[in-house]
Amino acid sequence: MKYAIFFESVTGNNEALANKIKEALPAEECVAFGKPDEEALKEAELVFIGSPARGNNFMPPVLDFLAKMENKKVAPFMVAGYGDTPAFFGMILDRIESKIPESNEVVGRFAVQGKLHESLVKKYSKMYEGDEENNEWKAWMANYERSQSRPNQNDFDRAVKFAKEVYEKANA
Repeated sequence: MKYAIFFESVTGNNEALANKIKEALPAEECVAFGKPDEEALKEAELVFIGSPARGNNFMPPVLDFLAKMENKKVAPFMVAGYGDTPAFFGMILDRIESKIPESNEVVGRFAVQGKLHESLVKKYSKMYEGDEENNEWKAWMANYERSQSRPNQNDFDRAVKFAKEVYEKANA
């Protein structure tokens, strides 16, 4: 089955996931790899599409691209720095899935936590200045610390598994 892997990557996390997905699949079936490309989309039967989470959604250019897809098997993937729970990822992926036109079939979806940028610590530090014992601040900092090693090898192994399962399902 001809597939494409399209993604946007600001920090390199989504590109790293995209590379793992590509490595897991038959190279001869890949018709496109990189930024969303409407011309390459025409050849693909299966589309892996990735984006950083921004405002609990995909980036606007990726959402615009999703809206143009017709009659494809689609597998969204993403990296989100702010959370690391199935409920958090599910909420975002549900929102993304709702933007995919009905003529397409979602055959899988995948999300992992990514590394939060250190500039966010400065931003949030100002918000909580003088209130460092605030539980929201403590939770945010704990999440920031956890995020610094993400995505990790376990995340990449899960991405490979996701890619293989989606490819198999799409070919069934």
